[in-house]
Amino acid sequence: MARIESPSSITTYNTCPRKYYYSYKLSLPKKDNISAITGKAVHEALEKFFKLKVEDINYKDYEMELKQYLLVMFNDSWISHMEDLNKLEINKDVIRNYYQDSYFMLSNFIEDFLQSLKVEIHNSDFENAFNKMRPLTEVYLFSEDHKVQGYLDVIANINGDVYIIDYKTSSK
Repeated sequence: MARIESPSSITTYNTCPRKYYYSYKLSLPKKDNISAITGKAVHEALEKFFKLKVEDINYKDYEMELKQYLLVMFNDSWISHMEDLNKLEINKDVIRNYYQDSYFMLSNFIEDFLQSLKVEIHNSDFENAFNKMRPLTEVYLFSEDHKVQGYLDVIANINGDVYIIDYKTSSK
C-alpha cells in the first residue's frame, strides 16, 4: 500500500530525500530545534485565541482584552516550553530574539485583526462580528486520488480573500 503523504513530508522529501527516508521510512526520532519550539508556542497561542469564549470579553474594552489575551496565551505557551528551549543549549540572546520576533508578529496580527473586527462591528454586534471573523482551524483534508493528507492550521476569509495558513511557516 502506498504511503499517504502530508505537505510536511513532501516538503521534507523535496528538501532532502535522505532526511525524508530517515524521518518517514525509518521513523527515527527528530531533535527539537528553536524554530519548531517557537512554532509550537505561536500555534498554541493562536489556537487558544480563536477558541476563546467571546461572551466573556467586555465589549467596552474588547481591544485591550483581546490583545492581552493573545499575548498572555503566547507568554504562557512560551514559558511551558522553556525546559525544551534550555535543552537546546543555544545562546540566550538567540532564544530572546525568537521570542521577540514571535511577540512582534503576534502584536502585528492582533492589530490587523482588530482593524478588521472594527469594520465588522459596524454591521453587527461584537459577538457576531468576532464569530464571523473566527477562522476554521485544524481542518483535516484527505485526497485518496493523490494520496495526500494533512491538517490546515487556518482557513480564513480576510476582506473577501480566502487564506490557507500554516503557522509554522507563515506560508499561505
